[in-house]
Amino acid sequence: MLEGYQFLKITLCGKILSWMCREFLRIRQRKKKKNVDVPEELKKTVKQYTYGRAQNYTAEKVDFQSFYDFCGLVADVTVLLCGALPYFWNKASSCAQSFGLDSQNEVVCLVTH
Repeated sequence: MLEGYQFLKITLCGKILSWMCREFLRIRQRKKKKNVDVPEELKKTVKQYTYGRAQNYTAEKVDFQSFYDFCGLVADVTVLLCGALPYFWNKASSCAQSFGLDSQNEVVCLVTH
């Protein structure tokens, strides 16, 4: 039983560390997108208005992805800490049994789930 808790801790730490690394990179990218001045190389081909709109769109996309990943992290951590996976596995097993299938077969339980 101790090995399961260690695996849970490692999984949670890995998920949180991965999220933190992605968030750090997004913060850096967001700081770069605050500059809405057109670079010298692009001034002949892109207007200031178009470049500013593209930068704003990219910044909003980064913000949304950050929020989306945070919500996913909260959901994953909640499912892992509440023990929802074994609960759903047992429900899938009992559902497979009610259909007359072998509930010990992992493939059957995955399909029923």
